[in-house]
Amino acid sequence: MYICGCFKTNNSLKFKDMRTLFTFIIILLFINNLFATNTTINFTTEIDAVNLEAPILVSPVNTATNQPTNITLDWNDVASATSYEYWYSTDQYFSSFINGFTSNSEISLTGLNNNTTYYWKVSATDGSTSSAWSETWHFTTEESGVALNTPILISPANNAVDQELSLTLLWNIVGSATIYEYQYSTDNTFATYISETTQSSQISISGLEYNTQYFWRIQASDGTNYSDWSEIWNFTTKTSNLGTPILVSPTNNAINQPVNLTLDWNEVIDATSYEYQYSTYSNFVTYTSGTTSDTENYISNLNNNTIYFWRIKATDGSIFSEWSETWSFTTEINISVDNINTNEIIIYPNPASDFITIDYDSNRMLNFQIYNMQGKLIILQHNNKRIINISKLKSGTYFIKIKENNEILETEIFIKN
Repeated sequence: MYICGCFKTNNSLKFKDMRTLFTFIIILLFINNLFATNTTINFTTEIDAVNLEAPILVSPVNTATNQPTNITLDWNDVASATSYEYWYSTDQYFSSFINGFTSNSEISLTGLNNNTTYYWKVSATDGSTSSAWSETWHFTTEESGVALNTPILISPANNAVDQELSLTLLWNIVGSATIYEYQYSTDNTFATYISETTQSSQISISGLEYNTQYFWRIQASDGTNYSDWSEIWNFTTKTSNLGTPILVSPTNNAINQPVNLTLDWNEVIDATSYEYQYSTYSNFVTYTSGTTSDTENYISNLNNNTIYFWRIKATDGSIFSEWSETWSFTTEINISVDNINTNEIIIYPNPASDFITIDYDSNRMLNFQIYNMQGKLIILQHNNKRIINISKLKSGTYFIKIKENNEILETEIFIKN
């Protein structure tokens, strides 16, 4: 491309509408009389600055509320712009922000937080220069999901008393709810609690303690959103009414009991099982024990001529009654074939006040031991003396053991007046 023209000395050249970023070569031919000379001038035009306008925001409109968490930011096209930079932030000063670039005049955002205010602005660029930032607009996202109603408690009634240790918590059905969480505790602040979930509007709980106040509450959920907690209600469980077992047999202080026998006692209301103990010590420093759901228990292989003490305690699986009274019985003597024929032993008088006489047809050297009904040895008499002074004994029932060489031959009962 070239431009041709002529001018007189001292004239100047003017060029209009020359293209930017072009280098021009101008050849000047000077004619002076008969001689001609030329010179070449090189120059490059300057770039005209592009004036990009700031984008004008369109939507969501400024201060919009209840906006979805997936939303499109929209603004006007800017002439000569080839792309746009956008910023958005929960801080109006953009001290932290998320940004991006797009060649369109809109951008879709997803996964915004519910019930949150967002600030946004846009700048245009043509690849070399950028516009000023747009105004800063803001919008607020919608509340989370679908609002669930708060569950309404039904039973046990608030402040209910005398409740069973196993019971059912019941509340109303909440629309859209697919699951419920229940909590119960002995602490009305629920610092500690027992909690589970259920798809039903009721739940059975068990293993509660006697005479204890419990607090409970319910929360509904649709799997994503949660209702507020219900009111806190309370109930109190019943007081334990487990009675103390009453012993039946063998009767207290019974003697001549078989070494295999049955312990029997009365039934206790609400009891589900019983613990029994028996021992040769009245303080049960050592003992044999067991449990049974019946009101009797068969024991075997006891020692002959031995005093046993026994007692019973009831339970409903959670608590225990007091121990029954302690009763005692004495097992029978193991008599060998060489023992004295018991039909030949006579104790008289019986009852007696001062003395008893033991008469039998035998020349053996025998010893006599007198015990009270608690098994305590009271009198020991040696050398086959058949008259025994009982004047200092208290009135009551006693038994006397007849022994030969430390072997018990016979046991008899007598009464002291």
